[in-house]
Amino acid sequence: MKYLLLLVVTISLPTLMKAQGQTAAPDSIWLSDAAPRPGETVRISFHSDSSLFSKSKTVNAGLYSFDKKNAIKAVEVTLTRQGDTWVANVTLPDTSVAIAISASGPSGDVYKSVAIGLSGPDGKPLKDGYNSLQFIYSGVGSYLFGIQADNEKAKVYRDLYYGDGNPSLSTLSDKIAYYYSYKKDTVKTLAVFSDLPLDSTATEADYGMAIRLVSRLKNKPLSDILTNLQKIKYPSGNWKKTEYLTKVRMEKDPTKQENILESYLKAYPTEDTTLPTSYTQFIKESISNSYASAGDLPNAVLYIPTGVEGNQKAQLYNNIAWEACLKDKYLPEATALSKASLDTLKALEMSGRDKPDYFTRAQYVKNLQFSYALFADTYAYLLYKARKFKQAFAYEKISLDASPNPETDIVSRYLMMMEKVDKPSRVVALLTTYIEKGKSDSAMESQYKRLYKGNQSPDDALAALQIKAKASKQAEMVKTILNEPASKFTLTDLNGNKVTLDSLKGKTVVLDFWATWCGPCKASFPAMQKIVDKHKDDKNVVLLFVDTWENVEDKKQNAGDFIKQSPYTFHVLLDNDSKVVEAYKVSGIPTKFIIDPKGILRFKAVGFDGSTENTVSELESMIDLAGKE
Repeated sequence: MKYLLLLVVTISLPTLMKAQGQTAAPDSIWLSDAAPRPGETVRISFHSDSSLFSKSKTVNAGLYSFDKKNAIKAVEVTLTRQGDTWVANVTLPDTSVAIAISASGPSGDVYKSVAIGLSGPDGKPLKDGYNSLQFIYSGVGSYLFGIQADNEKAKVYRDLYYGDGNPSLSTLSDKIAYYYSYKKDTVKTLAVFSDLPLDSTATEADYGMAIRLVSRLKNKPLSDILTNLQKIKYPSGNWKKTEYLTKVRMEKDPTKQENILESYLKAYPTEDTTLPTSYTQFIKESISNSYASAGDLPNAVLYIPTGVEGNQKAQLYNNIAWEACLKDKYLPEATALSKASLDTLKALEMSGRDKPDYFTRAQYVKNLQFSYALFADTYAYLLYKARKFKQAFAYEKISLDASPNPETDIVSRYLMMMEKVDKPSRVVALLTTYIEKGKSDSAMESQYKRLYKGNQSPDDALAALQIKAKASKQAEMVKTILNEPASKFTLTDLNGNKVTLDSLKGKTVVLDFWATWCGPCKASFPAMQKIVDKHKDDKNVVLLFVDTWENVEDKKQNAGDFIKQSPYTFHVLLDNDSKVVEAYKVSGIPTKFIIDPKGILRFKAVGFDGSTENTVSELESMIDLAGKE
């Protein structure tokens, strides 16, 4: 495959900067000091009444410390059982201003977590700790240690951080965070940017940040001034390098990309091309990907950047091998590359090399194991094509078992390989399970009909399973149905027509948030086109494709060019200032919303699982249910 339990927070708003009290709640984490200080040795205590821990002598925990710049340092902590509590002594880093602590269950998943601001020598909360806590509740906590994003709590901490009205604004980032993000004062924000040419300490990165935000605020004159100044002050700066990189990424012909690389190397002859952050590396990686997509494995390998190691190299190896596998080219070489990608990940897992500071060792290993399972799918498919069926099946099982809800294409290949090593009746039994759940594709359905030996005709047997699948899916969907007013919007389409949600009352509306740079969005489009085609004459269903989060100057032309060059007949709306995507609280794309004829939000679907059939089936069920509300 190409490399493409929510937790209750134990800090209450009235005690924002304190750990929980030391009375053990059913599930709780607390410290021996309710006002811990940097450099202090404290005792972490964890208690749970859950049967998960009834036989556990130890519990794995993570300690995440945040410094003034919100750099994160994670370490593993082993909590040892004492009575009905698990404890460990830890010394908090001298540079920390806030910490988070997580306790994991036997499966390795985070079970409980807390975030705590630290105090100064006087016992008062450190101001910078408030900033770290708002950072945690703004989303980073959910990603790293299971503390859900909470906008209200983030705002409270932000108010406490800026509360004295005299914030320290020493950098341009500080000023943007205060005037633009916190105060919502666009006039003052623009004034800060207008003063940038007078700031002798301003860097090229500051100019780049200013230009992006000024463009978002639609002040073209100021954007042009800053852009011209940036080019004058840094004639060979990163902005120029980015132009080369953009040209390479827009060009799909690898031989033409090579010409751009040659021009780049002439313009920057002294660049250290071995650094992983060099633009030469980025350009070569794009060329490598283009050769891989063209089925030219030797040249794809040739352009793997020098100096790329570890997880990144494993990803490149896997992607090249996958493309060769799909095109049935250079299969022995692709198999060797695929095996090298797996060996690289295993070596990283054993050594812990290249672990990011923000991961504990256990998190890093889990992340590597997830990648290993994805890459095992590639290796299994190559082994299958080499007719090494038993080995192929063993590796595909690793990929299948890595997720409780594996992607349909992985399940399909697993069953294809299973047929080579197991009894047909067992294959049919497993096919039946997946088809009944609505987790099948056309290959699985064809396989079922070919192997089925029951009393019914194969077509009738399959149809019966599909009826069950639809009923089961709709029953599950009913449990997840939403009931909240959809945010109203007024957006312009590619023809300049205004479209409002109010004008669509009485119709079921499908909103699909996407962007031209979003790979999963584009991968889902064949499925979305099928739904568009089905409802093209249906006056009761409207599909709208909201282009958002674009970082280009002419967003209308950008989206228009994409649609013109594609086979899709989508009604595209332009969310140029990203206000609608924010109103719908979208955290990643593609994200789809189904709105019923009364303007009530009924369903939300995030991401794309790789299956056109599943996406069509799922969204059609949602549309059907929403239309009945």
